[in-house]
Amino acid sequence: MKKKILFLAPGLVVGGAEKFLVSLMNRLDKEQFDIVLAVLSDNNPLLNQVESGIPVKVYSRKSKFDVSPIFELRSLLKEIKPDIVFCLGLFPFFFLQLASFLIGSTFRKLISYHSTVYHTKKDDRLARMYFKMIDKYTHVIPVSENQREYTIDRFGVSGNIFTTIHNGVDVDFWTNCPSQTIREETRLKYDIPLDAKVVVQTAAFRPEKNHVAALKALHVINAKENAEKLYLLLVGDGQCRKLIEDTIEELKLQPYVRMAGIQRDVRPFYWCADFFSLTSYSIETFSIAALEAMSTGLPCALTDIGGANEMIVSGKNGLLCSPDYQSIAEVWEQMMNTSYNPIDIRSYIQSRFSEKGMVDDYTRFFKS
Repeated sequence: MKKKILFLAPGLVVGGAEKFLVSLMNRLDKEQFDIVLAVLSDNNPLLNQVESGIPVKVYSRKSKFDVSPIFELRSLLKEIKPDIVFCLGLFPFFFLQLASFLIGSTFRKLISYHSTVYHTKKDDRLARMYFKMIDKYTHVIPVSENQREYTIDRFGVSGNIFTTIHNGVDVDFWTNCPSQTIREETRLKYDIPLDAKVVVQTAAFRPEKNHVAALKALHVINAKENAEKLYLLLVGDGQCRKLIEDTIEELKLQPYVRMAGIQRDVRPFYWCADFFSLTSYSIETFSIAALEAMSTGLPCALTDIGGANEMIVSGKNGLLCSPDYQSIAEVWEQMMNTSYNPIDIRSYIQSRFSEKGMVDDYTRFFKS
């Protein structure tokens, strides 16, 4: 007998957690599961990537805490009678608890959350409130062991309600560079010397992604006399664009920084780079972007937050650093002078963090 799963998301913007959700829904066996998706926003650029056979309900809100959709959500729960409601994050879980109040349902409630340390006191307080709403029907699925341990310690949640399932990526899509020509064409397009060292970052231009520290690290490296110059390739956009542009100008980094904007396919940017980096100081939990980069054979320099140390084996597929620019600069210099085997890096991701493996883990969990 099929299990009915309602997936509940705050929205389907372009982000790691949202990409994870779309991949999971699309890859689940439809012979075993009936799936419905409900989103609490009309800002859903990833909606067109959801498999066409999955029914979708879109509930608009005038503001974040506009709770008017709870009545429509309550009607949906009564209509489809799900066995499981899978919440992408704590905020949809909050809406679910309001919507299911007094309707007598005993469906399982699952929370898959992709944040660890919240970078504002307000978000931390809200998370504490949401965790207090957990009941006996709720189970939490962190994406890293570090996230699980932090949550138990920070919010006083029982460890018995957690099952860790790491993120995974489509290793058939994220492959090694198919030809030297593609690597060279991308560099020429962005006016990067063919023999230069290049670090790539694919991240939204948000404060916690810490792009300013990355730029300061680049300045430290390139300001050294007779040192090999490093080029920084930024893929993304967002609210901090003006700050990033001003910092580039202030540090006179125009010759060494390339801003590619938002791209539908970021593989050519991985293929043209020598290593990948994330310099985040918060939020990052188990980066899908880093897994994608490594699946293409690219070593990673990651800040040691969230589950970064659960995916990086020092010297084999990358290095870890602190979020301050001096530490980032030191690790980037090591990456520039270290040889990595792209085939070994890709094999590591194939064996431990493939999308298929992740979906198999969730399938077993849902069926149990």
